[in-house]
Amino acid sequence: MIGLLFTKDHEYLRLDGDTAVVGITDYAQEQLGDIVFVDLPKVGKKVTKGGELAVIESVKQGGTIAEPLRHSPVFPGMVTQMVAVGEETGALDAMLAKIADFYEDQVDASVKSLTSILEPVMIVVIGGMVGFIVISMYLPLFKVYDQIN
Repeated sequence: MIGLLFTKDHEYLRLDGDTAVVGITDYAQEQLGDIVFVDLPKVGKKVTKGGELAVIESVKQGGTIAEPLRHSPVFPGMVTQMVAVGEETGALDAMLAKIADFYEDQVDASVKSLTSILEPVMIVVIGGMVGFIVISMYLPLFKVYDQIN
């Protein structure tokens, strides 16, 4: 463990091996109050080395968002190219919306294909259950009929 590294804005970075914890001090939280909402990673989430932290540092230094994303294996090439175009044209919000729409369509297509595969399987399973119930109801009747004859 290296220890805590503080900035002048009461932010800190704690490095422990390959894990980095980023946060703000209690003083900064009290000063900010409820006026700022920051979506932080969940506790225990591993941040890829050079991934999200590189983007934050690049923006703090006046750089682009797309450049650190290019070097991260987490983000696909299409995403980094569209972010770069959005930054250059000044329409980053529109590009991010297009990226979100693209991945939303991909998820919808994946869910649709999965349900189309599961529907026949579920029909066969439910048919088997119904057949089992019907056989279990009629089998005693057939045995009683055989004993009567």
